[in-house]
Amino acid sequence: MKYAKITYSVILVGGALWCAAIVLTPMLAASPGISGAAGKIFYAFFNSICHQINERSFFIDGMPFAVCSRCSAIYFGFFIGILIYPFTRSIGRPEMPSRLFLVAACIPMIVDAFPWRFDMYEATLASRAITGGIVGFTLAFFIVPAAIQAVSELAGIGLLTVYQDKGISNATETR
Repeated sequence: MKYAKITYSVILVGGALWCAAIVLTPMLAASPGISGAAGKIFYAFFNSICHQINERSFFIDGMPFAVCSRCSAIYFGFFIGILIYPFTRSIGRPEMPSRLFLVAACIPMIVDAFPWRFDMYEATLASRAITGGIVGFTLAFFIVPAAIQAVSELAGIGLLTVYQDKGISNATETR
């Protein structure tokens, strides 16, 4: 249980810092001096993760977020999912939902992301944020239990099992 709580806490703090960096980057970049230089470094870092197209980004201080609206929503949705996780699932007994939930969460984003390539319609900031937020939120319920399981196994306890049909488990098969 100790490793599970530590793992959850690390994921929570990591998610908070990641989301803070997304929002602080434009504020730093809009500042003069060393803060502005730091902002540019953060933009360069996030550029390897996201296309950073201004028209697809939220703005603060007249500057775009470090990542586009869809990526921002994925990360903030993930963070919200991490916050809600212990109220819906036990950290000490990690439980992963059916993979069908993840597939279902991805479908709206796929529908939103690809039709513009065929001139069907152009996705909006709102549609990108909503579909990204759904995926990010759902991912938390897969990543948190998987990370708890991985850390427990790495720590050598191997006492925890992620419960799911055809999911990750340290249970031995009997024949």
